[in-house]
Amino acid sequence: MNSLYIIFACLLWAGDSLIRYPLVGKGISSTQIVFYEHLIAISLLSLFFYKSISKVLKSKYRVSFFIIGAMGSALATLCFTEAFSLMNPSVVILIQKLQPIVAIILASIILKEKIPPHFMIAALVAITGAIFLNANYLDQIVFDFNIKGIIFSLIAVMGWAGATVFGRKLSVEGLSEIEIMMGRFIWGTIMLIPFLGIAQINNTIVNIDSIDAMKIFSLVLISGLIAMYAYYKGLRVTEAKIATILELFFPFFAVIINWVFLDQALNSIQIVGGIILILSSTYMQLKRV
Repeated sequence: MNSLYIIFACLLWAGDSLIRYPLVGKGISSTQIVFYEHLIAISLLSLFFYKSISKVLKSKYRVSFFIIGAMGSALATLCFTEAFSLMNPSVVILIQKLQPIVAIILASIILKEKIPPHFMIAALVAITGAIFLNANYLDQIVFDFNIKGIIFSLIAVMGWAGATVFGRKLSVEGLSEIEIMMGRFIWGTIMLIPFLGIAQINNTIVNIDSIDAMKIFSLVLISGLIAMYAYYKGLRVTEAKIATILELFFPFFAVIINWVFLDQALNSIQIVGGIILILSSTYMQLKRV
């Protein structure tokens, strides 16, 4: 039942596209938006939970926080966005589906989680369902083999997979949801500073009006603080190998939201993909494999 927290987080992450993409469409760069999100989030957390700062800065947590913050929260997001501009988006989305496989391998190595054969079968079925959910991209796949785009895509995959595993590791080590979030946003902000500087040099930083500022603030609350709190609350009692499969509900909710709010009708392949994902993830929950 606690795994529902992770599914709820996926719903919020999918829903933030209704705010995020219009901001990008107005010419505000992803770097600028993501940096402001991290900066506002860490400012709010520091205001109310300043006593946790000293704990998350301890050296024994530094590697874990670097991976979930600098790599997972900042670099992976930027690399994924950059990959879209370098190669066919359908290929980027397809490569991203490797994330659960990488996370499962890392979970077995870092956390010593057991990966029985029937779990891998269920995981591959769930991943297949997630691929079907992106059926609108399947007929657009053109393997242009842009090396830089593939590298950026793989960095994003490894960053997000590592964030899941090391987030679970920090939970097992006794850190609270707030402490993990604080460390994540601190390291994410640090990683984003040089990228913001590059954007400034390239004159891609734009002025943000009060309405756009409120939209970014709403992103911080919805997909940042609330979603991340729910995610880490669920991750505390959910093995990383299960969590990474539950994260596949993000594309599931994304197509549902596009259908409801953007009038993008679902085709039969997407519906089948959603059913496969729900059934396979339910099987994992019941079997607790």
